[in-house]
Amino acid sequence: MERFFGRYQEVLFYSDISEDAEREILTLLDMMGIPCTILTTSRIRLLYQIQEMSANNPLRLKLDEENYSLAKGYLVDLGYETECVYKGYGEHMRRSSGFCVELYHQFPFRTRPYGKGMQRIMETAFIRNSSQHVRTISIENRYVFMAAQAAYHYAEDELLIREVLDLYLYHKT
Repeated sequence: MERFFGRYQEVLFYSDISEDAEREILTLLDMMGIPCTILTTSRIRLLYQIQEMSANNPLRLKLDEENYSLAKGYLVDLGYETECVYKGYGEHMRRSSGFCVELYHQFPFRTRPYGKGMQRIMETAFIRNSSQHVRTISIENRYVFMAAQAAYHYAEDELLIREVLDLYLYHKT
């Protein structure tokens, strides 16, 4: 019971900080003139009838290699620490508050069709409201990205049930 209560408290806290943390990161990158594309956000929580049932989804950003190190440096200044390195692709960073962000300078999809498809998705990204350098992808392309990521995780034997549930809810809406 203590484990459940602890997890529930963590999720409630994450709900409170996630939007502010995302806004802080995106505003900073935009102000510093660092172009990036939003791949996924924690807003997927809104698809759940009970938001506390969702995972603590990270903000996922795609940057070019030139700006990757600069963006990472700014995140370190904000208190984020590298939790996991995706060798040759990017990394997963976490703040002490529990909020996570994943930075990619290259997609981890190893096959040519995946890479080509993801490149097409990036080309359709559009400027986000009130931003100059932050781009986002359409809801349909976000679903395609999530499906490609799930397929990759399945092939790597890293697919989680939460990922499947997120895909289901995204598809359902």
